[in-house]
Amino acid sequence: MKVALLVDALWAEHEAAMLRHLVVGLADESVGVVMVWPVGERGDGQAMPGGGETVTYHSSRWRILRDWRVWGLRKKLAEMDVDVIHAMDE
Repeated sequence: MKVALLVDALWAEHEAAMLRHLVVGLADESVGVVMVWPVGERGDGQAMPGGGETVTYHSSRWRILRDWRVWGLRKKLAEMDVDVIHAMDE
């Protein structure tokens, strides 16, 4: 099984410790993790605990534009054999 964690940069900043625990716990259960970070924000380029795959997207102040860009990742995530997408946002 493989899960994509779609993370908002502000959420990741406030909940960094919880995110690390989540990734380690998933890895302990043999679940592959793909981190989905916004480009150009604090989350951009952060290394995922324990290594792993990373996908980036361009965020926006307008929610509909951000959502459209995230929706565009579906093909890339499908090619990576992602089974579940879990979104975490402030």
